[in-house]
Parts: sequence; structure tokens; C-alpha cells
Amino acid sequence: MSLCLPFVKRFACVAAIVPFALFTGCSMEQTAADGNSFVPAATISGRMMGGQQPISGSVVDLYAVGTTGYGSTPTHLATVTTGLGGTFNFSQVTTQSGASSTVNATYGCPSNSSLIYLTATGGDPTNSGGASNTAIKMVDAIGACSTVKTGFYIINEVSTAVSLAALQQYINPVTESIGSPSTTLVSSSKSAATTGISNAFALVASLMNYAAGAVNPTYTPTSSVGAITATPEVAKINTIADILSACINTTSSTSGACAALFAAATPVPTALAATTNFASSYTTAHTAADTLQAAVFMLQNPTSAGTQVTSCNGATTTTNLQCLFSLVPSTPPFTALTAAPTDWTLGVTYASASTQTVGGATVGYLNEAEYVAVDKSGNIWVNNYVVPTGTGYGNGMTELSPQGGILQQVLTGQNLLVGPRIPVVDPSGNVWMPNLGSNTASNAVGYATTVVEFPANGTSTSGVTYNVAGGPFAVASDGAGDIFVAETTKAVTNTSTGNGTPGADVEEIPAGATAGSTATVISPTGSSYAASIYASLAVDSAFRPWVTSDSTAVNLFVPPTSGTTYTLVSTTTGVTDSVGIGIDSSNNALVSNYASSAPTTDKFSATSSTITPATGSPYSAGPLKAQYSAIDGAGNLWTTGQPSSAGSVVEVSNAGALLSPSTGFPHTYYYSAGIAVDPSGNVWVGSESKDTAAVTVAGTTGPGGAGAGGFVTILIGTAVPVVTPIAAGLPATAGGTSYLATPPQ
Repeated sequence: MSLCLPFVKRFACVAAIVPFALFTGCSMEQTAADGNSFVPAATISGRMMGGQQPISGSVVDLYAVGTTGYGSTPTHLATVTTGLGGTFNFSQVTTQSGASSTVNATYGCPSNSSLIYLTATGGDPTNSGGASNTAIKMVDAIGACSTVKTGFYIINEVSTAVSLAALQQYINPVTESIGSPSTTLVSSSKSAATTGISNAFALVASLMNYAAGAVNPTYTPTSSVGAITATPEVAKINTIADILSACINTTSSTSGACAALFAAATPVPTALAATTNFASSYTTAHTAADTLQAAVFMLQNPTSAGTQVTSCNGATTTTNLQCLFSLVPSTPPFTALTAAPTDWTLGVTYASASTQTVGGATVGYLNEAEYVAVDKSGNIWVNNYVVPTGTGYGNGMTELSPQGGILQQVLTGQNLLVGPRIPVVDPSGNVWMPNLGSNTASNAVGYATTVVEFPANGTSTSGVTYNVAGGPFAVASDGAGDIFVAETTKAVTNTSTGNGTPGADVEEIPAGATAGSTATVISPTGSSYAASIYASLAVDSAFRPWVTSDSTAVNLFVPPTSGTTYTLVSTTTGVTDSVGIGIDSSNNALVSNYASSAPTTDKFSATSSTITPATGSPYSAGPLKAQYSAIDGAGNLWTTGQPSSAGSVVEVSNAGALLSPSTGFPHTYYYSAGIAVDPSGNVWVGSESKDTAAVTVAGTTGPGGAGAGGFVTILIGTAVPVVTPIAAGLPATAGGTSYLATPPQ
């Protein structure tokens, strides 16, 4: 869906290919000018490298991704063997569709949209005509066949780490096949698997300088307005590359470095296999057979869970992760981390120094980008909650492309957005934003009384409002497009210039409601329901809203057989301070409890009259000072926490096992807040920025409050892809088939 202005064009954000870095003995191939990808002269050329050493005698294969399922068998398009200097060339033939009858160095595109990638297997890292190291296998994800122009590609450990990170949910860890379902679901409101894998390939293209075989230290995703600076975790990517190079640059698959790599790069233990898109592949024990498989195991099992090694290539270690880090050569081919990380997840931070001004107030495009929602195309909707200043209110909402470019910003001042909080996208692609307002004496605006709908394919000023009692904090949509609103009861300090008072209700805006109408209160009069400012809201496939209350209760609202008042069902069992919530494919509610120590996660099922905890719930896993949650395509719970100003992101399995380090996956956050999983398996995290005098990310400094600064962060491919928007995973009528917490098809 799109809310772009009519002239905004959508396209993948691809970093320009620049001349490749010259290595000793390398020739002077350069990227040709853009042209028709089907011209006979179009070629894919490159070099196979182990670190900074060319590898000769390596078999380079060109594939189109499989189209019959996740990790399905790809189409083998072409094959060559690298010569001295590690060079290779493929030629596209316009009269050919796919592979020739005898697979050789020529190829044709199976279709214009076919996604293609290179693998390189075996070869002599001494480049002297010696024996082939059969443990060598690397990959480079290129892109859609019809858009691949004549170009030069380095296949090395860096291209392998980046390609596998972005595509880890699409590569079968045993067969090493890359693929996804091919259903396009054109008439569906749900994201398709083809969307997810296409976006993942585009992310690789943004991150990689293909011709240099290196990660872009920073880059600027294509934006329609403003500008974004993207900063990948280069040193961590390089560390994985250096670990692989220790084996690749030996002459035997049984070398000490290869043996240590394969022993320490453990596959996901069977008990935790549901953390990937390939749980069935891990039902039996596996040991990596080559460097590509070892890298997949590292990424799909980022904490190195499983049997721990006690020695590592002659060194004594206590964990698999320490063993892997010890394999980094003393003179690494790529600049690596100086200390072992806690895990192998990789991140990118998107920051912006661009601002707009409205009504006398200035707001950055990502200023205080706290909460995020994902639409069908994988675009990201981010609120810009800025404390009101001047004569305007400086609030906004920004739409980002799947690669982090700014597509548009809704910035219309007091009349539409006043303290916007947690957005939601309904099944038709409309974006809904609750206006909380402000509740501080120094900025005495008081609670706002509206929820704003921005119609799909509308413009940035086409939003319409609906009235609520006051202080709407969270909204959610069911599968029919009905919008539920949870209000806050937190007291307003000063309402002398305000326009609302705190509410205490759950309200509903029916699908098709008239703009300007007042939402219907669905919570029972005099009920015990009360949500503080930290309420979260989710809807299950029976169209029942679940609401956390930042208290010792979790609340379920059961639809009536007649009338408008829902039945309230509450539980306090195991609940200590309910905050984040998500619904899995079996209608279970997973709830994160805010705690300064000993965090817990609850799991509940429900009937029309009772809420029942799952066996073992509450689980002793979760983030410290839990904030907001998202559920991925395997039903795992991702929750942000705020134990410090940096914040954290913790993953807990659907069965309650801690999947991340206990302190979370450490990436760039600032008071991590909202969280969402996209159709590619990237985890998007919003960060506050108003509570500090200055926040600097990627060289971009924002003063806090109104002004530039602010950022969002992604964890690349770490989660199982999920159907988006969330509401599109729900049935069109209550009780129908649910696609909540399932991968796109």
C-alpha cells in the first residue's frame, strides 16, 4: 500500500556500484554503463577471493532462486571455473530462457523478476595450481535478473556474510538451496513471500559494494524527501568474514582452522529449531561440511547454543562463540571487532539530519521515532512524537522504504497529529494513528481526543479524524478493518491549555465509519479495566481485543451476540506488570512483564469466559523493563526493554525459552521502544531521542525534542518472516483461517 504523494515512485534502494578495489595481480575490469539487460554483450564477471587472495580452480555457479517454497531447489543457470587470478565470466543470451540444455557459461533469465545469485565452491587459495580445498563455498546475492547489468562482482567472505544474513530465512541450512514460495497474492491484502525475498535481495545490494567485495561503511538509501544515512555494523560483518577466511585460506578441508570452524559453528539445537524458517531441517544432528553451511549455522544460531567445544585449533576456549572469534587471523584480511561479540546478529541503523517546519515548530524526519508498523509492501510507518513547542505542534509520521529511504512524511500540525503514538495498518492498507497529546505541565497540551486514518494511496494531508474520549495510546485492527482503541488513565498534570481528559475505556471504530464520528465504547461500564500510559493492544482471530494494563492484569474483551458492550475477562495469574503483547497462530497471547529484575513472559489461551496460562507460564525469560512486543512467523516473541538508555531487544520462543543473550541482542538503540518484524525477517526497532541533550548516530546529532536526530535500527534477517500488515493475517470474518504469526506464502 502507499500513502505517497502522486508523484512518488516506488523502487528498491540500490547502492551504486563503484570501481572495485584493486588487489595485487587484479586486472582492470570496471562496471559498464546501464543499458538493456538483455543485450548480447551483457556479462557478469568477477573474481573469487579468499580474504585478499584470489582463488583459482573454483567452480562458480549462477542460480535463480527456487520458487516452490522456502529453501526450495534453485534453477541452475550457468557454470564456469575460475582461472588464475580467480577470474570468471558469464554471458547473457537473449535467445535463451533460463539454462541451456548443457549448462555452461551462457544463461538467460527464466523471467524478468527471477532473483539470481552466485556460489563459488572449492579451489586453490594459493593460486598456484595446488589441490582444491573442498571446504570452500561462498555466495553473492545479485538481484532481479532483468535488472542485472554488465558488472563486476567479488565473491568473498564479506559477500557471503552479507548475503546469508539478509537471506538466512530463505536458505535451507542442509541443502544450501535459496528459494521462496512464488505465489504473488495480487488480490490479497497480505504480504507475499516474493515481496520478502525481493526486499532481502535489495538490502544486500544496498549494503554491498559488489565490485570491491566490501560493505559500504555508510550509504544513503534512495529517498523521495529528506535524507537518510544508513550505517551497517561493518566490523561485525568483517569478523564473520575473517572467521570464514581462516578455513578458506588453507589448502585442505581437514586443516585445523576448518575443523575448529565446523565444530564450533553449531546448528540450532532441535529444541530451539523453531527459531528459524527451517525447523524440520534441524530434527537430526548436523555438522557443517563447508564454509557456507558454517556461516548459515552461525547466523541461524547466533548465540552458538548447543554442545560447547573445549578446545579450538590448539587454543582452550569455554564457548563456541569464543572459539569462533579466536579463529580471526592475527593479521585479518578485513578490519574486525577487537573483542568477541555476544552473538552473530547483524544490524543497520538509519539516521536522519533532515527537518521540516510547520506552524513554527521544527521536526526531524526520524525525530523520536518510537513506534513502528509494517505494511503489505514491507514499508515502515514510524511515528514522530515531539513535545509541542512554539505555535505549532511539530508532530509527524514518516514512511520508510524496506531499505530505509524516506518515502514521505505526514507533518500537518495540531489539526491532525498531536502526540502520535503506536500506528497500525489495517487490511486495506489504511494507516491509523492515535493522538495521545501531552501530559506534562511544562508542555501543557493535555490529552488529545482523536484517532487519525490516512487512507491507502492518499496524500500526506488526506487524513481524517475520529473522536474518542481522550488519551488514545494504542490501536489495533481486526480482519474486517474495525479499529480498536485503548486509552490511558494516567493523570494529566496540567490541562489549562489542553483539549482532553484521560479516558478509561476500550473503544471501537467500525469499518466504514463516517469521518468525524465518535468511537463506540465497548468496555463494560464500571468495569475494573484500566490502562496506564503503557497499554498495548492486539486482536485475535475471534476478533477479541487483548489489552495489557501496565498492571497485574491482562484483559480480554469478548464480542457480544447483540449490542455493543463486550464482556470483560481478566486474569492476574502470573502477571506482574503487563506491557508488550502479541497473538500467535493458535490465538495464544504472549505478554511481556515490565520488571527491573527477574523479567517474565506470560502465555495465555482463552475461551469466552476464562483465560488460562500455558504450562510453565510465566516463563523466566524476557527483557528488563519490557516495553513493546512483536511476534515473528514462528510465533517467537520479540520485545524491547529499557534497562539503560541504550535499551535492548530480547527474543523468547513461543514455548518460553530465552533465544537471545539475557541482556538482549546489542545493537544501536536509544531507549528502545516500538518493534516490528517485516516480510523479510528483519526486526525494526524504534528509539526515543527527547530525553537527552544530544544523540549522535552515524555522525548525525539531534538536540532531543524538536529538531533533527533520531533513528531506527534493524536486525538483519534475524526473525522468521511474518505476514504483514498484522491485521491482514486475521480472517475477514471472526473465526476464519488465521495467518497470524506465520511466514508469507
